[in-house]
Amino acid sequence: MTAPTTMPLEHVNGHDEDPTTTLRRQTGTLLSLISETGHAPSREMLAGLVASHMAHIHGHDLNPDQVAAVAAEVAHTEPADTARQPAEWLISGPALLAGDSTEPDWLIEGLVGAGGLLAVQGYAKTGKTWILLEIAIAVATGRPAFGAHAVAPGPVILVLEESPQRDTARRLSKLIRGHAQAGDDLHNLNVASNAGVRLSDPTWRASIEAAAEAIKPVLIAFDPLARVKGDADENEQTEVQAITAWMADLRTKFRCTVGFAHHTGHADKGRMRGSSDLEAWWSSKVEVQTKDSKWQVRGRHREAEDGQWATITKDYDSTSDSMKLTIDGKPVDPIATARGRILQAFRDHDHGDGLSKTEVNELVTGRAETIRSVFDALLETGQITPHGRRYTLSPDHLNFPSHRADETPPSEHADERDDASRKPLEHRGTDPSGHGDDPATANPSRPDPFRGVGTEGRVEDENHPSDTALVNTIAATFDAEEGIS
Repeated sequence: MTAPTTMPLEHVNGHDEDPTTTLRRQTGTLLSLISETGHAPSREMLAGLVASHMAHIHGHDLNPDQVAAVAAEVAHTEPADTARQPAEWLISGPALLAGDSTEPDWLIEGLVGAGGLLAVQGYAKTGKTWILLEIAIAVATGRPAFGAHAVAPGPVILVLEESPQRDTARRLSKLIRGHAQAGDDLHNLNVASNAGVRLSDPTWRASIEAAAEAIKPVLIAFDPLARVKGDADENEQTEVQAITAWMADLRTKFRCTVGFAHHTGHADKGRMRGSSDLEAWWSSKVEVQTKDSKWQVRGRHREAEDGQWATITKDYDSTSDSMKLTIDGKPVDPIATARGRILQAFRDHDHGDGLSKTEVNELVTGRAETIRSVFDALLETGQITPHGRRYTLSPDHLNFPSHRADETPPSEHADERDDASRKPLEHRGTDPSGHGDDPATANPSRPDPFRGVGTEGRVEDENHPSDTALVNTIAATFDAEEGIS
């Protein structure tokens, strides 16, 4: 067998190395690898064989005594840990679960997830740029977005390719005056307006990454995608994917939310125009539409409850030339939504023997950690009563109004688990005595105990005392564990 060609050591190792050091290193490495097979008769014998072989094939200028000395040294040296390490791009399950849990879930509460991929979607002339400006200003200054949604504030990079600088400055001025803010409040907002940014150009990508490295933004947004994509064809999946993959990498590298504004299709206004890869890409989407000449928005999310359509009031004051965008009504409350769904699950599916936690998990849709925390809070506030491994709604916490004079008052022993309290919940909800098997004995004038819980489970009665206790309990006990355990 012909010995392999030996390269100069400085080319192999990156620096000069004397033969003894080279042999020691090579022998130790090979010895550790062979020892892992479990076939070595002894470390000393194997070290001698390996050292002799390595000295021979590499032509080391060493005499037998020098080779033997190296072998003996290596044989009695604790072997280095040669266990194969995972690739740099992999992370173990425990390390993943032990990640930084202090990062916020929301960049804009209920509307835009933190550290995610954002799409602002709407057909032409629905106010997408105005809405993106409102989002950018709120995040950059820390004030609530649209007067209703709390933000996780921080620096913003905003790239606008359909507005010259003068028009962008006018819009920004109107919005900050509408909230009694000043120009100096925008020190965290960094804007490129008609700068010719093209994301298909590697030079522009590198420039954006350099800016992100210096600014450390929490949000990078591009408006509109049709302009900033450059010469990429939005209908070609491979060309679109090159842009969206880079945006996803940008999000990962700088741990920020990255997003764009884009038009809906002409035929299908429920999805973005172009390749289906755009719809597969986002983690949060702000959908924009007009109804009765008013702007409406809603947030949709991969990992959280979707919001409901909310109308935006455009409050323009000509005297001050100011614009204030506010959301009419309340944003969807995920806690109230989960509460309503859990209570409804008991009402619909507890037929006398209660529900287990597993059954609740299967019956209630929504974010698992929210459901678990709301369930625990319902237990703590007494609205759910445990019975071993099963649970029922406590008769005293079915959201009934106070009993009237013509009704039987609640039993003083309502917490005792008697036959009446084991009745199906629909019977318990129609007759305070608990004997509602005969519809003729039910009280049809009694209000529905779930009045105010809409199709999305929202509790509309803001003054309900148990709701306040529930929210306070969740605020104190919320954790990020999945599901009910």
